[in-house]
Amino acid sequence: MKRLCCLLCCLSVILVVSCTPKKPAVIAVTGITIDQTKATLIEGETLKLIPTIMPADATDPSIRWTSSYPTVATVDETGLVTAIKSGSTAITATTNDGGYTAICAVTVDIAISSTTGDASHISCRNAEIAGKANLPASAPAGLKFGILYTTESEVTYGAATAVEATMYDDTKRYTIVTGVLEPETKYYYRSYIAEGATVTYGDTKFFTTLAVSSMIKTEDATDIEAAVATLHAVLDLTDCKYDAIEYGFNLTPDGGSSTAIKADNLSNQAFSVKAEGLAHEKAYEVTAYVTLDGRTYTAEKKSFSTQPIQAGVVLNDATDITKFKATLSGKLNVESQGTFTKTATLYYSATATASDALVAQGTSISLTLNEADGTFSETLTDLTPETAYHYAVVATVDGVIFTSEVKSFSTKEYPAVDMGLSVKWASSNVGVETPEDYGDYYAWGETETKSEYKWSTYKFAQNSSGPFSKYNIDSTYGPVDNKTVLAPEDDVAHVKLGGTWRTPTDAEWAELRDTVVNCTWIWTTQNGVNGSLVTSKKTGNSIFLPATGYRSYYGVYSKDTNGCYWSSSLNTGYPNLAYGVYLGSGILDQSSSARCFGQAVRAVCD
Repeated sequence: MKRLCCLLCCLSVILVVSCTPKKPAVIAVTGITIDQTKATLIEGETLKLIPTIMPADATDPSIRWTSSYPTVATVDETGLVTAIKSGSTAITATTNDGGYTAICAVTVDIAISSTTGDASHISCRNAEIAGKANLPASAPAGLKFGILYTTESEVTYGAATAVEATMYDDTKRYTIVTGVLEPETKYYYRSYIAEGATVTYGDTKFFTTLAVSSMIKTEDATDIEAAVATLHAVLDLTDCKYDAIEYGFNLTPDGGSSTAIKADNLSNQAFSVKAEGLAHEKAYEVTAYVTLDGRTYTAEKKSFSTQPIQAGVVLNDATDITKFKATLSGKLNVESQGTFTKTATLYYSATATASDALVAQGTSISLTLNEADGTFSETLTDLTPETAYHYAVVATVDGVIFTSEVKSFSTKEYPAVDMGLSVKWASSNVGVETPEDYGDYYAWGETETKSEYKWSTYKFAQNSSGPFSKYNIDSTYGPVDNKTVLAPEDDVAHVKLGGTWRTPTDAEWAELRDTVVNCTWIWTTQNGVNGSLVTSKKTGNSIFLPATGYRSYYGVYSKDTNGCYWSSSLNTGYPNLAYGVYLGSGILDQSSSARCFGQAVRAVCD
């Protein structure tokens, strides 16, 4: 019994011991790893890091997440990393048990974005716009970036003008120049980055182009004359982009068509042109223009009026006045600047005295004006001796008439030599001043010289047999008028000398040829000219008759050998001939020559 009790006691002890709980063993952390030790993110992206605790059955697997630069990237308690901005940071996982760490080096790159800069260098036709493309290193190739602009407030790719940036710096900063814009227009713009159909935009901004007047202005014309004016303009091309340029003025007369005048003297933001050939007293509109790359911009209009022509005729006194000649001179003064059409006509008369009468009745001569100074000089010939003449000049300058004062002169006396005969004899031949001059050659009954002396050019008949239209006594030569002495209107001596001067008759020549009673005739040379010196036996006075020769057809014959002079008398036996005198060395005869020949005339007067 005692043995049983002891057994029971032992058994109770064992049971007591077996019923007490055993304390569990602690498994310590021995290390930690993260599934990524390096990672690159774009701003805004996230990354879940997965840690591994060793051993897997560690008693305390908890960890703490930290970022060395939370401004670059943050991490939450689950290991979710969020990229904030570009830079680098270390994401660390630390075990609470044992303080073991694992690190993931995270690099944050920028996100694709576009920055719109400011517009600058704004002109009336273009502007410069800045921008920046923010691209990560991992950005795909083939991206396009630049500026969009439009007059609409909605600026979208495909609906606006796109200018791709082709030049930029290392940070993708760029400046582009727009195409040609409209003046005084509001433009909206923004930067863009295009990747296929995906477009990233910058902020929308705007600018307004300048007015054309900021580039070109028409200034007032200066130096305005009757036919010229200087046109002026301001041309400021600052900030204007172009390759080709032309500039000048459009000039429009009142009621007329516009004319473009190019300029080529742009300097200090201005240019000018001297407009010439303008109409006097005319209103004009002028507009400056500039053409840049084929596009023309015009400034506002200005106007001016040209002045009246300032001009006048200065007439000098006549000079070198002789029996038959006088030299008239003067000057057309044009004070107005410019190129003008100028003419001047001289009018003179022995009867008319006022300018209107001179123009209506006088003899007119077109004057040759000196191009440099407008002077003129004209020698009048075939004047009548001892005669007063009045003269004036009428000039036109671009159609405007300017008349000089009326002046006058008198020709010198034509000496009449008294030979003691029935008439007095001239000291020289018709049309010349000195005794030795031959004078002109005239067909019988004609009062003007000509180039050919033959029947086909004769005034009163076309051949030697007629018919004669005047001075004929034989019907076989045509109509008979029984005129045998030249009428005053057909007498060149009377026409040229006036007064009582006329061509001597055959009888008056016979009186002079009378060497028995009246005169002596000596063949001689006077001042180098051959001829006959005729001296009156009654008065002792002399005249010299040079050996003139005669003209037939195209030439002069027998000059210096013989003298051939007309009388006013018709050859009544042969009406195709007329009488005269024929002289030479040892020769003194009455002549009878074809009326169409050209011979000299020595005049006589009562």
